[in-house]
Amino acid sequence: MLIENILGFELNAPAMQLDWHIRLSCSHGIRNLKMGDATLNLHYKASKEIGGAAKVSIETDKDITVCLLINGKTEHLSIKAECLIASAMMVSRCEIAY
Repeated sequence: MLIENILGFELNAPAMQLDWHIRLSCSHGIRNLKMGDATLNLHYKASKEIGGAAKVSIETDKDITVCLLINGKTEHLSIKAECLIASAMMVSRCEIAY
């Protein structure tokens, strides 16, 4: 219930889709969240300044689709895993400022 109701994550593992409804105004997130065979690190960093830009960070080791809902806006993202090191560790990192 904490993941869905407080943090706002709705997972659809068969479709490899995450819906993230950002409701909290403070910084929050979760590490090592499993969605099917994907592992996700999700973080929302609130701005320290009034009216400043907040940041959303999404890391995944598999291709996923994200529907991000924040401040009345909806954004659909297709995030592809990328090879970052020679050991074939697949990780994609996406950062968005709001």
